[in-house]
Amino acid sequence: TIQLKNSPTTGLLEILTPDEKVIATKKITDETLTFEYINPGEYYLRIIVDENNNGKYDAGRFSDSIQPEMVYYYNRKVTLMANWEIEEEWDIQETPLLKQKPQALIKADKK
Repeated sequence: TIQLKNSPTTGLLEILTPDEKVIATKKITDETLTFEYINPGEYYLRIIVDENNNGKYDAGRFSDSIQPEMVYYYNRKVTLMANWEIEEEWDIQETPLLKQKPQALIKADKK
C-alpha cells in the first residue's frame, strides 16, 4: 500500500525492478493505492504525470512546443518479503526533482 501526498490528479504509479522494468501499474485515482500479489524482491516506485490521460509516458515534441510529461521517483528502494504487507508514505514534493531518482537506477541507465 502506498499513501501519496501532493500527488497529481492524473497520473500512473509504477513499480519498477532494479533494471527499470515495469512490473505493475495503477492509475492514480485516490491518495491510497494498493498493489497485491507482487513477488518478493527489491523494487522502486515511479509516478508519471499523465497530462493527456492516455495511460503512458509522452516524451513531448519540440516542433510543437509540447513539454514531456513529468516523472517523479520514490528516492528509496522498497523491499518486499513473502507473506508480508508493507505501507509506504510518499510526498512527491519532499525531495527536489533532480535528486529523486535512486542511484541504483541511475547506474542501470548507464549500462
